[in-house]
Amino acid sequence: MLKQLEDYIKAQELVTSEQLERHFKVQQSALEGMLALLLKRGRIGIQQSNQCGGSCGCGSEPEAKGYFWRGQTSVPMNVKF
Repeated sequence: MLKQLEDYIKAQELVTSEQLERHFKVQQSALEGMLALLLKRGRIGIQQSNQCGGSCGCGSEPEAKGYFWRGQTSVPMNVKF
């Protein structure tokens, strides 16, 4: 499933957790470990939206987080974070 997740993020360029949940038909908690591993290895990155968090009363949607493909940059597994 990790390879499928990588392929989907590559193809979509930028995806949210909600999009991943819908596409793979799994709960976010099931995706979190795989996304964390891809982040740790440097294969994906996180992009925060520039939207307001909605607390100012402007009616904007809450801030969204998206995942994007960084490539094959891989961190050796013996490196501690």
